[in-house]
Amino acid sequence: MIKFFRKIRQNLLSEGKTGKYLKYAIGEIFLVVLGILIALSINNWNEDRKTAHTEIEYLIRLRSDLANDTVDFHRRIKYADRVIADHKKAFLIAHSKIDSPRDFYESFNNLEWSSEMLSIRDITFNEMRNAGQINIIRNVKIKTEISEYYRQVDLAVKHFEEFNTTSITYMSDFFIRSKAIKHFWSYDWEVSPWTTEMLDASQD
Repeated sequence: MIKFFRKIRQNLLSEGKTGKYLKYAIGEIFLVVLGILIALSINNWNEDRKTAHTEIEYLIRLRSDLANDTVDFHRRIKYADRVIADHKKAFLIAHSKIDSPRDFYESFNNLEWSSEMLSIRDITFNEMRNAGQINIIRNVKIKTEISEYYRQVDLAVKHFEEFNTTSITYMSDFFIRSKAIKHFWSYDWEVSPWTTEMLDASQD
């Protein structure tokens, strides 16, 4: 098409038709500019399509991560309910006047003294953050809620670490001061070294 216009332009120039020559010259320039704009539009459309495809892939992976986290949270809630019930029972026994060392030992020995560390599936989110791809999520509400979720998760992990640091010390001190700790000495149990230290402390 451009060659066609160029040939016409050359013929007009040779015939001395300057006015028509300028019109065809402008038409040729217009076609070039139009072609560039169309090419840019197609390129932008392709880039937008690639970006949208990447966004969808990330969202699918995030949804899978969050679904797995939800299942794990439900498991932890059930586990925590059982642990709380065991602790309440042990605390009652610790301050009771029970005569059976077995009751106290079994209640005491089944307790969880520290919590399983929080494990979150954050590979996808960290990958997006490290690659500077958080803003690829166009829905502002979803993007904000996802970022806030993982911020809260980071705080929760720190709380779990703090809990495990203080839990053993607190519980050891509680049982050392309990009325029923003497039952450990009246029964032939195999106990761990740290439990032996705790029992020795109770005799001081």
